[in-house]
Amino acid sequence: MIKWIVILCLLISSFNSFSQILNIEKYRIDRDTFHVWAGNIGIGFSSKKQQNTVATLNASSNVVYLSRNNSYLNVGNVKFIGVEGSKLISEGYLHFRAILNRKKFLSYEPFVQWQYDLGRGLEKRELYGFAFRVNIIRSKKFFIAANTGAMYEHEVWKGDVLRFPLQNEPTLAETQFVKSTSNISARGDLSENVYLLFVTYYQAAFETFFYPRIISELQLNFIINKYFTLNNQFSSNFDSLPILTKNRLVYSFNTSLMINF
Repeated sequence: MIKWIVILCLLISSFNSFSQILNIEKYRIDRDTFHVWAGNIGIGFSSKKQQNTVATLNASSNVVYLSRNNSYLNVGNVKFIGVEGSKLISEGYLHFRAILNRKKFLSYEPFVQWQYDLGRGLEKRELYGFAFRVNIIRSKKFFIAANTGAMYEHEVWKGDVLRFPLQNEPTLAETQFVKSTSNISARGDLSENVYLLFVTYYQAAFETFFYPRIISELQLNFIINKYFTLNNQFSSNFDSLPILTKNRLVYSFNTSLMINF
């Protein structure tokens, strides 16, 4: 059975809003088999409250290849967003990650990512990073894991209240940072067809380590059958030093139907 595992991204990664935080851990697969392909495609609807109410229609494609000792993830998503009182906009990302020594207590994970989020003012975001993952507890029904690493982040933002405006272009901001990224995550099976996922990230530039982004995600998943899973997700993000200075806290709730293969 496919098991999609959450831990801290995104991420891999870090951004200013949670829609910008790619929680790569939910796309992991815990299998003892190898030389196989697996994944899912999904469609869904979400409602997000930030400065205005935002309705989102999204589509995703997530593919994993498992070798004997390693696994390789390719995750993509595109969203079309209707903002109250505004025209339709979009956001999307593409993420590649290798998980080396995937069955060991300690694994190694290089990753790259490209992303944009026009609704949040993010014109472009690039990530290049490396992380270590420790499997603290691992059983068939429960796991706890932790990640820590570093990444290079390059962003271009557009907005009216920027923390780092360009000298000749006050509506644009460009940032380049080397950041730490750490997380802890857990999964528990509540029943044969229901499981809960939780993850919290701590991400910060080294020179401002005690002014982080703190991102949390809680998921409740219902396995309808071997082909379909109903995913319910609540996400929150608090940024101590946001690029867009009037958005320190962002949260969202998403429901989507996943088609497994």
